[in-house]
Amino acid sequence: MSTAVLTGAMGRIDRDLRAIDRHLQLIYIDEQTETRGTPIKAGYFHVVRWNPDAPPTVIPIEDNEGMPIEPGSRLLERLQAGDIWDSRNLRRFEERERKLKASRERERARENENRREELRERWRRSQSTQIAFSDGKPMRLSSSKAAKRDEGERSKNGVGDGVVGLG
Repeated sequence: MSTAVLTGAMGRIDRDLRAIDRHLQLIYIDEQTETRGTPIKAGYFHVVRWNPDAPPTVIPIEDNEGMPIEPGSRLLERLQAGDIWDSRNLRRFEERERKLKASRERERARENENRREELRERWRRSQSTQIAFSDGKPMRLSSSKAAKRDEGERSKNGVGDGVVGLG
């Protein structure tokens, strides 16, 4: 693997990375390097963390489209912001999680209240159901003999036109 010696601004960024974590290093892999089967990309700068007792972690430095970019102060800011061992960042992560949990709980409470309101509305409607009659004949609500008899008597007496309330 062919890497370049970093000087100038890149050398400063490498030193700043090591100040964040002594295991971090900025490297550049030239474009002719064979990188098949590795997380390394030829022609890119990379941040490497040389993990003790584990394989190294390699992060190519690229833009949103995956194209190589030169590292700058934004890289250092992002790495510092992601350092969960820093107590300031840990508090920020915990606060973000607390707000997310509270938001989920509020959403769940809204959904529960909407369901309760829908059930109240359904109950209210079920208690005030009305049945409209068509062509002058009432709808049969029961198939019992008594219901059939009552229906027959109502039709003989001319009763059964209009709307009947059930509640």
